[in-house]
Amino acid sequence: MPPMIVEGLTDRVFVCRLFELAFSSVEVSYMDQPGRSRVPSRVTGVQDDGSPAEVEFRSSERAEGEGQIPGLVRLLVRQRYSAFGVMQDIDAGSAQDVVESVAGAARAEAGADSVAAFGEPGNDRVVAGPTTIEVVPVGIPDDPDLGILGITWHSVEDYLIKLLIVDESLRPGINAFPDLLLQLVETIRTSGVSFDRSKELFQLVKPVVKHGFSVTGVVNALFDRAQPDLLRTVMNPIVERLRTVSASP
Repeated sequence: MPPMIVEGLTDRVFVCRLFELAFSSVEVSYMDQPGRSRVPSRVTGVQDDGSPAEVEFRSSERAEGEGQIPGLVRLLVRQRYSAFGVMQDIDAGSAQDVVESVAGAARAEAGADSVAAFGEPGNDRVVAGPTTIEVVPVGIPDDPDLGILGITWHSVEDYLIKLLIVDESLRPGINAFPDLLLQLVETIRTSGVSFDRSKELFQLVKPVVKHGFSVTGVVNALFDRAQPDLLRTVMNPIVERLRTVSASP
């Protein structure tokens, strides 16, 4: 079962829901962490050819975010896993920046001569000696709807905001939703506040669309209530990448 390094709880829940789009017979295992119960620890499924697909999540119990990722990459390279995945927000950079960040952590452990980085859209990976690291940059920086809103820091919330924009059934009674979002962000920016992260915007719209207040709860609600065809359209690029990562040996 290949480990997958993620930034935190939201990413674990997001991956579990993506598994339902990618595979059949999906099952989630849970664990308890300090102050939290039922935290996804691994998710399994069955590919179209009948072979298993599974990932075991790895992240820090003490702190969330990308700051924990280099240390976890170094640890798994040191343990000489044949393969593992890294799912990391693009933030204000690019998919290539995420690949280079992972490669830098791998070089710090294995040495520069033992590491090669391959930044290919939808097929990003780092090879560190016997270990292949499948890299999943998270976010959709080229999306025009997010661009109009001035979002330049990208994360899981990119996909959730995009889904709310394209699926009117998720926001009954709010027909001009993109215009409302633009009005909200422009009003905030007139006060001199930098408001360019999808995480910030998603926190703002949660009470407007009324699918709950915790991010993980809203993730589950949106996946449950979205129109299936629109859900698949928005999530398909990262779903396809996940197919590769979860099928690694």
